[in-house]
Amino acid sequence: MITDVQLVFERSVAPRVSFRLGGGITHADPKRAAVPSFSGPSFDAQVTIRPVPWFTIVGSGRRAVQNQSSFGATYIIADSYNLNVSYLLSARSTATLFAQRARRDPRGEDLALTLQPPRGKDRLNLVGGSYAFDFHRSLRLSLNVAHQRRTADNAIYDYTATSASAGVTARF
Repeated sequence: MITDVQLVFERSVAPRVSFRLGGGITHADPKRAAVPSFSGPSFDAQVTIRPVPWFTIVGSGRRAVQNQSSFGATYIIADSYNLNVSYLLSARSTATLFAQRARRDPRGEDLALTLQPPRGKDRLNLVGGSYAFDFHRSLRLSLNVAHQRRTADNAIYDYTATSASAGVTARF
């Protein structure tokens, strides 16, 4: 069982700056005897800066404890830090650059289920960009490119990947 108690404060400081700050305590008490419990700080923060109407910077950070039965672990302590920079190129198109740094610490990895060595803690670094064009009021075309690198305590789980995708979004 995971219990999370947080206090959140959200405010627009000026028309161009807003933030959300949350902090608290999280306690994970797994029912499996071999898995240690966890008690520690949790947080969720975001700052949005819009120096001019067509340019937006969003920075965020979060620490959370999550149930993860599908991951082969009882729970995961996850930290994530993100930065997004968006520029409105025209009334119909937007370019965005983004970066993420994340860390996951699985607790109670179940080797009997996976038949593989434990992953241990892993770290992910991701950078990328996207372009979106509103072809019509109800139709958006988008292109995305990203590069990521994951390192883990166990090197067989390390990888580097680059991806590109295109999408069409219909709004009704």
